[in-house]
Amino acid sequence: MKITNVTANAVRLPLLEPLKWASGHMNNADHVLVRIMTDEEIEGIAESIPRPSLYGDTQESICAIINKYIGPKLIGMDPLDINKIWEQMNTVYWNLTPKGAIDVCLYDIMGKKTGLPCYKLLGGYKNKIALSWMIGLKPLEAMVAEAKSKYAEGFRALKLKGGQDADFDIKMFHTIREAVPEDCILYIDANQGWSYADAVKVITQLEGLAAYCEEPIPAWDDHARIKLAREVRIPIMGDESCYTLHDVIRQMEMDTLGLVNIKVPRTGFTISRKIIAVCETFNKPCLTGTQAESALGAFACLHLAAASKQISLPSENCYYMSVKGNLIKEIPKVENGYMYVPEKPGLGVELDEAAVEEYTVKLL
Repeated sequence: MKITNVTANAVRLPLLEPLKWASGHMNNADHVLVRIMTDEEIEGIAESIPRPSLYGDTQESICAIINKYIGPKLIGMDPLDINKIWEQMNTVYWNLTPKGAIDVCLYDIMGKKTGLPCYKLLGGYKNKIALSWMIGLKPLEAMVAEAKSKYAEGFRALKLKGGQDADFDIKMFHTIREAVPEDCILYIDANQGWSYADAVKVITQLEGLAAYCEEPIPAWDDHARIKLAREVRIPIMGDESCYTLHDVIRQMEMDTLGLVNIKVPRTGFTISRKIIAVCETFNKPCLTGTQAESALGAFACLHLAAASKQISLPSENCYYMSVKGNLIKEIPKVENGYMYVPEKPGLGVELDEAAVEEYTVKLL
């Protein structure tokens, strides 16, 4: 089997409401659909998600890197030779999300070729995963109402965005903690927004209430991160500090993290599995985090989470519920706060070509 075509096309999927976090906001899901076709007419599909403020990727750069640089290098290669393909991809520096999407495409092809779902190819551990719902920054009353609503829908873990105002974050967290039952896991994500002093202040006042705190201070501040991890009692979760395998190893060696947020859009399946192995070595649990995936991206995250024992915490695989558009014919099966992995080959999804045409946008 040989790769015959690799394409990346920009899509714009409308959101039910804008999403805001400490370091940015979004009004639409401006993503990229990546497709890899083979000479056996087996196609792999995936979603690449730009984050210019984090990784430097944009829709324009992702399409250019795949269509002009990485894609042509892969023509004629066996899509099952994933390590060889990574060797070729790494001749182009950085560009995490294009490479992550290509990697997911390859596993989708492998699954369709072998008749196995991706989570089985990745190791196979469970057939469902617990979910966590993310609540973006908004007025306090709206955040509380959303927390109550999502708990009523069956979610037993809630991620609360913060990081812009330490005093607001403390009040917001305490208010939501009082508003939802004790069996609901709560944690806060500052997106590196606090100063060291504010991080100590907030985390100290959330002791006994927050299960963990995600990226309270800048990822580059090694001295402060080491000091903070020793001063507070709530485990710190890595995200912006864990872009790559080497980043994760570095954070583990500094002992700054209690757990890791793995994002399939930036590390695909191949690198994510290596990160999971590092976390297992250091006895740190994981979850799969959201990068505002549509349903296509959610399925990829689901397969990884279902394949690993180390991904033991509720995962943020449900942002697609906040996206109006859908590029595929399926949506994940969710019941009582759990998402069930499909048993169909590959990712277990099929593109809706009419929807792809509707949501595709032309870049300047």
